[in-house]
Amino acid sequence: MPIGRGKRLLGGAPAWLNHIAGGWQLNLSFSFQSGPPLEFGDVLYYGGDINLPANQRSVERWFNTAVFEQAASKQLVSHIRTFPNRFGNVRAPSSSTVNASVAKNFRLGERAKVQLRGELYNAFNQRELAPPVMSPTNSAFGQITTATADSNSRWAMVALKVQF
Repeated sequence: MPIGRGKRLLGGAPAWLNHIAGGWQLNLSFSFQSGPPLEFGDVLYYGGDINLPANQRSVERWFNTAVFEQAASKQLVSHIRTFPNRFGNVRAPSSSTVNASVAKNFRLGERAKVQLRGELYNAFNQRELAPPVMSPTNSAFGQITTATADSNSRWAMVALKVQF
């Protein structure tokens, strides 16, 4: 970061202030993954567009359920399948995560160095949504009812490393 002696901010700072404010390092990382294609299984599909526009999609209605037979009494026991198992454009929710860290290195004498480090994982506390319910006979068909089991909550870590 441009703070401390010889830098843009506090460039003429006294030594004590430079030891506190100068020499900090900031790291940010961002990851994004698109959701996997949804697997529809053995369902009765009447035709039509399954995917909803982004402005109509919500956790209560992730895809167009009206193009499927939802009555349990009309489900077939066996038939020749002509319906594809997956569609590339109908996907589960995407996930994104921002991680951040700050670090400061200090010298202790001629041979020893100390690093103080703080890390924040999932900085914005983004939860990852699970895929929607995919059974047409379930009353929650097409709805997202839970977060993923591995959905991380935000957590922080502070570390002190001594090198000599």
